Amino acid sequence: MKRVILVALFPILASTLPSTTTAQPLNSVGRGECSTANGILRTKDAYATFGDSAMRDYEFSFRARAPKDQPQVQIWAGFHARDREDFYSFGFRGGEQNSLYLARRGEMGRDEFLALRPLGFHPVAGAWYAFRIATTGDRIRVWLGDEKIPLIDITYKNSRLLPSGHVILGGGWLTAE
Repeated sequence: MKRVILVALFPILASTLPSTTTAQPLNSVGRGECSTANGILRTKDAYATFGDSAMRDYEFSFRARAPKDQPQVQIWAGFHARDREDFYSFGFRGGEQNSLYLARRGEMGRDEFLALRPLGFHPVAGAWYAFRIATTGDRIRVWLGDEKIPLIDITYKNSRLLPSGHVILGGGWLTAE
């Protein structure tokens, strides 16, 4: 299994995140904000992609937060992203939801809801949260913080539809970093 470490919000491998002084552009998707400053990725209504389309059976980790001035926590990421229409979507939702969310987005209405896990606490803006996501064959696991047991652990019968792809960070309608 390939292991990809994405370090603060989205602090990604230092070699992957372009610094503010390099000419290398951030690979962003969407018309919203997607920028880096001091090694931190900041997104709103857009997301950044990392890795390549051939990546499969991998694990990635990242830390993220909603800035203190946001009305609620909405942290979004994805994996096995083929394009804007086909990817797995992961959400850490505060506000009224207080849950972990997992779905497969598919073109032409082929979306599938995969998991919803209540958190048992209310996420607060300004606090950093750590995540780890692993995909191996048809199995998807999601950990929060330093938990030993994943909060989401599923076997997905249609994993063959989207077996590989990029990592996505961002994509929510509220600012996250």
